[in-house]
Amino acid sequence: MEIKHKLISADSHAGFDRDDFTKRMSASKWGDKIPQIIETKENGKRIDRWTVYGEVRLGDVANCPVLMGEPFPTYPQLYEDIPKAYHDPQARLAMLDADGVDAEVLFPNPPGGLGNSTSASTPSASSIARRACGSWYALGIAS
Repeated sequence: MEIKHKLISADSHAGFDRDDFTKRMSASKWGDKIPQIIETKENGKRIDRWTVYGEVRLGDVANCPVLMGEPFPTYPQLYEDIPKAYHDPQARLAMLDADGVDAEVLFPNPPGGLGNSTSASTPSASSIARRACGSWYALGIAS
């Protein structure tokens, strides 16, 4: 790795694409325990939310206020409003280069607080979901 900008971000967050878990976990084995984005309504308006262990999670579909620009902070309510750099390793690297950042320490923004659900008492499902997270990050590192 070449250090060009002499800047490393020490508190960055990344999230997941809508199918990162559904394509890595067996639907026949895990069913609705698989974290996934669903379309729902809030006050008559279409919104997207993560479901984890079959429960619709409160909050936004993504926590990426810095990527959203102005006005700060902005939290997307629809999946298609999430910047690609939030969940795509190649787009993330291009964004870092454009921002003059050489590297970053990434913390996952788990969908709906993965592992923090009151229904997360299924250790095997939680373990498989965490492995899906790990494989996503490994893809970014290998890129």
